[in-house]
Formats: sequence, structure tokens, C-alpha cells
Amino acid sequence: MSPNPRKKKLLLFIAVTSIVLNIGFILFYKYYVKEPLSLNLATDVINSNKALHKHYSYYLYCDTLNEITVRPEVKDAPLLPNTLIVAPGIYKAGSSIVDMSREGMYRLIFPDEKNYQVIVYKHNLLALLSSISWLHTHGNIDNDATADELATKAMHDKVYLTCSRIATFACKELAQQGYQTRMVGGIAGDSSNGFDDEHTMMEVFDPATNKWIVADIDNNSIFKMKDSTGFLSFAQFREALYNNNLEFYPLSKDVRYDISGFKSKNDYAFGFIMERLHNKEELVKWYQRIFRNVLVEGDVYTANDKEVIHRKHPEYTFSDSLSFQHKYFATEISGYTSQHSITEHNLQQQTHNSHKSKRKE
Repeated sequence: MSPNPRKKKLLLFIAVTSIVLNIGFILFYKYYVKEPLSLNLATDVINSNKALHKHYSYYLYCDTLNEITVRPEVKDAPLLPNTLIVAPGIYKAGSSIVDMSREGMYRLIFPDEKNYQVIVYKHNLLALLSSISWLHTHGNIDNDATADELATKAMHDKVYLTCSRIATFACKELAQQGYQTRMVGGIAGDSSNGFDDEHTMMEVFDPATNKWIVADIDNNSIFKMKDSTGFLSFAQFREALYNNNLEFYPLSKDVRYDISGFKSKNDYAFGFIMERLHNKEELVKWYQRIFRNVLVEGDVYTANDKEVIHRKHPEYTFSDSLSFQHKYFATEISGYTSQHSITEHNLQQQTHNSHKSKRKE
């Protein structure tokens, strides 16, 4: 006696359901038990991308960035010290052993795991300045951090500071290595526009050349005069600036600006204004407006803007040209002439050259 049509349908349903359940069980075991998958889509994408698990090592010095190789033939090495600045050597970082014999900046990148950033220094001042420039990007999210907090963050990440904060940090790090340092800067005075009227740099005394060297860490540069080799002090920088004889020497080639945090009270974004300074010609024009009045460690030389500056900075002291020169740059050419514009300075220079030519005749 054959089963009725209703019973046939029931048996067919049971058979199909059994097959589907078995297939589902097999798939579940394969992908969620034997090889479990994360329910987080972003994590799945990262884990499936084998390239992200590669170890990258870079050596950075001035405007060069070169990939370096680990040392598999070296079986053991001292652990990388947990400090920002270390002596040259071969170190173990994570599971890798890296040759850090050259002075400069090293970055060891383990994507989605950990970054190492370390300055290798023994006596190369340029390598030290370059490394501090590489670890910094202009911004303001770290402005409230202490020097120790900045040094700790810099071992694994970039720090984002305005000009005065990075100059202060650089002075402290160099002072810890035995260098004499000081803060220097410029104030626009009566040509102020309300948002980019001041700038701070730093100077370090170089025992090798027995002179001060000015560094604009915020703009990744130290300076030379055109067709010369020596690096400039702050006084020489200003002299070259107003003689159109300034040449930039790169300390780094990093990401220049993090401008997301710069907003006015009216929520105005300053990004477009900041990006114009990527252009060296525009940066020179800005320097020429800012450095008409100059200061060293809070002591100001100004020709005609004393009242304007005093209203804004009553804490500053003021010196005339001769005393300013004597206190800070007694052995150097004067960078503190009374010109207020490049046109006026050029006129003075032309007159001076005319007198020199007449004396020769």
C-alpha cells in the first residue's frame, strides 16, 4: 500500500531539511569552530590582508627616508631602551633585531600592533635636530602636554605642537644632551593681522663651529646664505632674510600640518591660510613681516613698535640695537638694523655700496 500524498510531502520536507542542516553544521564547524571568524568586519579585513603584518623599518635623516633591513644573522641583542634618545648600537625591538649604528631617526612599524620611534645620537648635532623635526608635525592637540609626556608619546607616535611648544621641547631635549640653547622669535608689531603675527624658533650653540645655529623646527629648516656652506645664527638669518640671500636647508620632509584643531571663536577654519606656507616664497614673505621685531629669551629689539608689543606682551623687556647685539651676538654681524621693510633695507644697502665704490675710486 503506497503512502498517501500528504505523507510523501512530509517525508520530502524532512529529507530536505536534514540535508540543509547537515550542510549548515559542516560550514559552521569549518569557519566558526575550526577557523573562527571575527564578527567585526574591520578586523576581518585587517586579518585577511597579509601585507599589514609585514615589518617596516626606516632610517630618517634630513630630507631622506630609507628602508632598512633587520639583522636575521644576529641571534640576540640588547632590548631597545625605553627612552626617546639612545646611543648607536644593534637592538632588539619586538621580534626584530635592527642595526641602529648611524645617528638619526629610526622608525620600526608593526602595522596594527605597535610603532617604535627612536633618536640615535652620540655627537651629531644635525642628526639630533633632524630627528626632532621628523617626530613633530605642526598642530595643537599636544600643546598642553608636559615635556615628559611628549617624550613618551614621541617614542610611538608623532607629536602635534605649535611653534613655541616644539621650540621649547627641542631646547629641553638638546639641553639634556649638554647643549646650550635659547628661544628666539619675531613679532609683526604694527603690521599685525590677528592670526599669524608671531613666530618662535630656537638656537643651539654648536661647539664644533663655536657659534649659534638657529633652527625653525616648526618649518623643518635650518638656514644658509646662498652659495655658502655654514649654517646661520639668528642674527645672520635675519641679515640674509632682508638681503634676499636666505637659503633653506631641510631638517626633515615630514607631514607639514595638522590643521584640524585651528578654529577661531567664529568657528573659522585656518587651513587655507596655513597651507600657503608650503611655498618657500610665501614663507620668506611671512618671515620678512614677522622678523622686523626680534626677541631672544623674552628680550625684544624693535625700532618703532615698542608700544604695540608692550601692550600685547607686558612681560617682555626691551633693548636697543647695540645692547641687544652685545648681549647675544657680540662676535657676529648685526642682524638688528632698524629697517622695517625689505625696500627700505635695500635702499640702505645700495647707499652703503655706493659709498664703498666711491672710496675705492
